[in-house]
Amino acid sequence: MDLVLIAGAQRSGTTLTQTLLANCLPKAPILSEAHLLCDILRAHDRAVRDWSKTKHFYATREELRAFTAAVAERYLADLRKRYGADATLVLKDPSFARVPGTIAEVLPEAKFLFCVRDPRDVVASLLKIGQRELAAGNEIDRYAKRDVQSMCNKILKSYRAIDEEALPRATAVVHYEALVRTPEAEITRIGQELDLPVDPGNLGKPKWLEADSRHKKTWTSELEGGGASTKSVGSFRSIMSSGELFRVQLLCGKIMARFGYHKDELALGLGERIRIALAAFPFRRRARAGMRALLAHFSADPRK
Repeated sequence: MDLVLIAGAQRSGTTLTQTLLANCLPKAPILSEAHLLCDILRAHDRAVRDWSKTKHFYATREELRAFTAAVAERYLADLRKRYGADATLVLKDPSFARVPGTIAEVLPEAKFLFCVRDPRDVVASLLKIGQRELAAGNEIDRYAKRDVQSMCNKILKSYRAIDEEALPRATAVVHYEALVRTPEAEITRIGQELDLPVDPGNLGKPKWLEADSRHKKTWTSELEGGGASTKSVGSFRSIMSSGELFRVQLLCGKIMARFGYHKDELALGLGERIRIALAAFPFRRRARAGMRALLAHFSADPRK
């Protein structure tokens, strides 16, 4: 039966996509993140990239591919033994986005579904996690510290391999915004593009995996457990400061342009824009010095 692997940046709607799609496919169990399969594929990717060491264990890359494929197929066979030989497996892990080329090589029959979401709403969702972590009295992490730079770096890593590697033969893209606005139409389109026998009739009240198997408590959105909702679309405008928005639009601008997300006009002075740009990009020392001089000029008190 069919194997669907769902990928995308964290908080881009991979859990929702998996849940809705599995509800619309025959005999598709709703499972937690497939970390083990993802780790197998990422280990293969590392072994290929570090061939100077791997060659002492496998004489050819085909031998390595055959080994990884056998391990991955055993994993899938175990799932089918548990859930039925005719089960449709809809597996998700955001980090599948790091290894599309490996998926194409090791699991050529897999169908690959990449989730896209406005990077600003991805960051807003991560910031909400930080707020919940603080409210729960947990250790302060980068989300609670509002480290937008590291959040953007995570997003960029999720898109890098999509541009650099060969994609599986059957690949489709789903926009979070389209999925929550018109779930029936989007699931139908995905079914057509990936040749899946979908039936959107169960989207009104989809069955969800129990909450503690989806995420830890602070990572669970208040929107989970029901049908598709547009409530979080554009939520970044009420959560992020102008400076934070400028940083995301600066760092993730290419992704936004590629997938049709338009930048907001921000009430932010030139001096602050330069200050954020200096922190966001690794300029060489001389260039940084020149930019600092510009910053000092535009930030100077005009009364002096």
